[in-house]
Amino acid sequence: MAELRVEGKQIKKLLTIAKRQPISFGFNPANPDENGYLALHRKKTPTVLGKAARSEGDGPKFTFGTASLKGKLLSLTCERDIPSLAKKVKKYLKSQKVVLNIEILDADGNLLDSDIEDDLPDDPDLEARDGDQEIADGDDNDDDDSDTGPVVDTKALTQRLVALKPEIEAVQGDIGAKLQKAFANTVGQVKSGNLDAAATGIDRLEAALAKISANTAQDSTGTPAPNAKDQIQKLVAVLKKLKGEADGLADADARTNVSAMIGQAAEHLRAGDASQATTALTRIRDAIVEARKAGSPTPEQEDTSDTENPADIWIDAKGEADASLGPLMSHLASSTDPNLQRIARFGLNGVTKGNNTALMAALMGYNSASGDARAQRAKDVIAQIDAYSSFLASDPIIALCEDNPFGQTVSIRAPLTKALKRMKTSLAA
Repeated sequence: MAELRVEGKQIKKLLTIAKRQPISFGFNPANPDENGYLALHRKKTPTVLGKAARSEGDGPKFTFGTASLKGKLLSLTCERDIPSLAKKVKKYLKSQKVVLNIEILDADGNLLDSDIEDDLPDDPDLEARDGDQEIADGDDNDDDDSDTGPVVDTKALTQRLVALKPEIEAVQGDIGAKLQKAFANTVGQVKSGNLDAAATGIDRLEAALAKISANTAQDSTGTPAPNAKDQIQKLVAVLKKLKGEADGLADADARTNVSAMIGQAAEHLRAGDASQATTALTRIRDAIVEARKAGSPTPEQEDTSDTENPADIWIDAKGEADASLGPLMSHLASSTDPNLQRIARFGLNGVTKGNNTALMAALMGYNSASGDARAQRAKDVIAQIDAYSSFLASDPIIALCEDNPFGQTVSIRAPLTKALKRMKTSLAA
């Protein structure tokens, strides 16, 4: 593969071409500035240079697009935005003895960022001369037919897909449906080995999400998405129900212990952490059950003591699936991407569409109910079981986790599907 990275005088030679026509670029800023990665090319596409910047650069972020030079102003039309990009490009170019003003434009030509100062020194090397076109063509190494761009890494594509999933799920309406369809197609391309097409698809998904960032799962202020808010509200209702049951416990020590646990669960809910809150509520429910067993059981408790608790079935199965996911998630733990870190930390809760939280909320509501209300709660649980079963059967990320490129054996659908069937049978008894 031809070397796409350019430095020093190579940059100046190609920028003289950018005075006459836009040329493609890829950029990956790094610290210190001189370690940044810049690719420039007259013929190759911006996407190819973007892939090179991403895979060969030292920094975690990259961008790509087209570059045009007018006088001392370098205009970069970018497919991806990076904060303070103009300043970063200017510092990198200065480290290469290329002194220019910088402006950053989006795909529609809108100004995003700039770093402009007066009285920049003239640079005779940036004046177009006869023969510069041929020199630049020679630097492009277009006679190397084997150069098809950077080798596409299956593992890297998988990580990017996993990171995109929660953002795509947060987009509502017709746009969200289109993104999810495109996402599923891209997952299929990775699994079938059509990696070039998959890489292009991921680039397009990332660009689309950048334009509709207001609809992502979490905005810049940290406000949870509407679906997350709904789940938190459901868990708050469960917590209130459990608190009422805890207040009715006969054992004073048990009441004190459970009250402390309720306080911890409330902290998780205030922080918007549905996963940790769900775990805390499950422990509270178990503590209440144990406290009741230690006292005199009511007739209703005696009638149900031999019935298999669906919550226990699910917790055991989820623990098995999480343990199976562990080795795979460890590959993501070292990532700097917050979405990948979230998946590595929360396991199944990081790859599902809120199904775990919704199911656990329904199960705890069922265990907290009695009489006619319990029968209705059972219907709620069955509805969540059906939704979760459909999710397991169709979700592309679950399939990709089980058929992953890291060589890890992962079993998610088998234990969870078996548990869901057992739970449904138990509730119907």
